Amino acid sequence: MNFSSLFGKRSKAAAQVAVAEAEVRETEETKGEARVRSYFEALGIRSSEIIPRVNVLTFDGWLVQGRIVKKGQHGCKLVTFKDQGNGKKKPIYYSLFHVSQTTENK
Repeated sequence: MNFSSLFGKRSKAAAQVAVAEAEVRETEETKGEARVRSYFEALGIRSSEIIPRVNVLTFDGWLVQGRIVKKGQHGCKLVTFKDQGNGKKKPIYYSLFHVSQTTENK
């Protein structure tokens, strides 16, 4: 693999670190999707009907789509970490809801 063509003037070591970080992010996303899938399957939703980023969104995501989460519904709670630039990471909590937990916003 030609790291310099992928990462410009970065050193080979820096490029390898960037590739490793990307692989970790991909693994974490896969784990997150597996958790989301198992959460909604436990609610009785078939696996084939669970498509993250399509029919599983945050509360605000559903509002943008013209839908609203039904009263009393609970979502799959997840946490992600945002780098603050000073070496510290801030936790960001959010809940995901399946389309079956929403209605059209009138």
